[in-house]
Amino acid sequence: MLDPRILATNHAIIVYSTLEAIRDRNLCVKQEATAGKEEKKKEYGKGLRSRAREAPSLMAQSGIAGLLTFYASKAGADKFTKLAEYIRVVSSNARKMEDFKNNVLKNVEVFKNYLCEELKPGEARGYGLMLALIAYALKEYGLWKDSLDFVGLAQTSREMLENPAIDQAAQALLLEYLLHFKRMVEAIITL
Repeated sequence: MLDPRILATNHAIIVYSTLEAIRDRNLCVKQEATAGKEEKKKEYGKGLRSRAREAPSLMAQSGIAGLLTFYASKAGADKFTKLAEYIRVVSSNARKMEDFKNNVLKNVEVFKNYLCEELKPGEARGYGLMLALIAYALKEYGLWKDSLDFVGLAQTSREMLENPAIDQAAQALLLEYLLHFKRMVEAIITL
């Protein structure tokens, strides 16, 4: 089983590489909005930073099912499914930092509409991407039921609600992941 801190680091590399690609290619900033473009590019990802910071305490308060369903209610099923697919694609066959970066560069344009919407400046952002990262982590540890979509989310939530012992064990594992990811994202996305 992969150490949760290593998985969190891998996911932070994906976030870092995605933000870097979006900024370098000006994928999300409209060309006609040249005034303040550089400043606006620095704002990307702040919503995700907020979600990463709140996730550990939200999970402690309401369990994994509560965390998943709250983020799903904010993100929406379609956005979550597309972002989960992005995480799956860029994570496949990646073992080194360069692998993640190359996978991001190959796929960021395909998913740019969802990524731009999710990472653009605004406090009410980042729910879908954070949910996709958490879902992928749970899947990595065999705790996510079915596919990385709304049906899988519903089945996983139900499993956690019906089996408090599984939920507690999963929380211990996921907490280490969330805390490490939070620290990494705080380093990547500064205020």
